Amino acid sequence: MDPIRCDAAEREPGVEIHHYVDVSATPDTVWEVLTDVVGWARWMPDIAAVEMVDRSLGEAYADAYVVARVNSTPSVWYVGPGVDRTTLAWENSCGDCDSRGEYRLESLDEHTTRTHISVHFTGASCPVAGVLGRYSLRD
Repeated sequence: MDPIRCDAAEREPGVEIHHYVDVSATPDTVWEVLTDVVGWARWMPDIAAVEMVDRSLGEAYADAYVVARVNSTPSVWYVGPGVDRTTLAWENSCGDCDSRGEYRLESLDEHTTRTHISVHFTGASCPVAGVLGRYSLRD
């Protein structure tokens, strides 16, 4: 399966958020936390729980997770790493708002990693999702 990408050339008009957080940890440590998708609820305030989709359903669900957001209907997210250990991307469709995003890791020094976060929202409720998304990005 091809990695999920957040590619500007493929985007529809919508709302886009860019943010970064400097983390006092090595890129490998940050990578381990990011790729533990089931553990996202421990550090993302707007996510209540995450479960893997049953992998026996087939290859189409190899990167699928059910994500339950606070005050929202659970939805399926597709999460996949890029070609190296510096990019993790996701796609989600929930009601009339779709989102595509990525985390990109940049080593600032041997003890600090800058985590770039980009999210692109499209759909009728994307302006609302964009505003709410700004408040869900946590330092």
